[in-house]
Amino acid sequence: MVVAVVFTVTFNTEESAQAFLSGFRKLQRYVLANEPGALLYELHRCYHEGALVPLKYVVLERYHSRFDLDEVHRRSGPFTAFVELLRGLDVAAQSVETFETAQRGDDEAAAEGENAPGAERTHPLLRKGVLVFGGARVGRRAGYTAAAAQLGERLARREGRALVYGGGTAGVMGAVARATKAAGGVVITVIPRPLCAVEALDEVIGDLVYYTETMSERKSIMFACADVVVALPGGIGTFDELLEVLTLFQLDAYRPKIGLLNVDGFYEPFMTLLRHLVAEGFLPEDVFSTFVMASTADDLMDALNRLELPPLSENKLVWSTRP
Repeated sequence: MVVAVVFTVTFNTEESAQAFLSGFRKLQRYVLANEPGALLYELHRCYHEGALVPLKYVVLERYHSRFDLDEVHRRSGPFTAFVELLRGLDVAAQSVETFETAQRGDDEAAAEGENAPGAERTHPLLRKGVLVFGGARVGRRAGYTAAAAQLGERLARREGRALVYGGGTAGVMGAVARATKAAGGVVITVIPRPLCAVEALDEVIGDLVYYTETMSERKSIMFACADVVVALPGGIGTFDELLEVLTLFQLDAYRPKIGLLNVDGFYEPFMTLLRHLVAEGFLPEDVFSTFVMASTADDLMDALNRLELPPLSENKLVWSTRP
């Protein structure tokens, strides 16, 4: 389902119109560079009977889904700043309309269910992907890269979902990316430019590639692209990413399904650490309900597909921007 927004605004003064145009250009650059769910973000002038209507503008927005629309309209700092700018301008009139693509036989489709046998799959780039963390090294056990390859194949052939990852072509991460592509899957790559020479040892693997300037920006875009997170065996970088996801989940800032691929018991020491933190009073016991763990890629994906996220608490935190 594609969601479209048509925003029309007319100004009383040229000064306000110019301030609007300047603010919109900044927002447009941000959205197109940092919001993977945005398909279109364009500004148009209005004409009536062939004549330009002065000081009147139309913004056309298209998103993969309502979730992606909310990512921009409710959780984007630059969008919030743009709205504040607009409130201070001399506006004569404005309107907002939201549209959704018409589905084939909406009532019939609802009765059949979204996953009816024979139904066409949504293209992987039109839905949230599976974000995978893992090491840039292969590790000491052959099972690490083998499990990564099995996960990539599963994503491509059975899940029909894009792999979202950090762009490395070596180690565990290279194994999952190459396996995804070899099985006909789609890969979304998010990599900081300075790391290209270090982690992308040959050609970057990706059907859609985002180049970032910082590690934090890399994570933010990866999070926006995925509603499932899988942690493979890896080093400090892998645990940095995994712990940030668990932290954001705890703070209600990002709530994906989270899975640990416990190849050859790799994550057992981590589980011991979590139990220690619970015992010492630094973590609530329900931390273990925020993720699932399995020793094979198939078992983990099956568990993630069955997983129901715990409900938000009544005192949930509300964030104005996405992480």
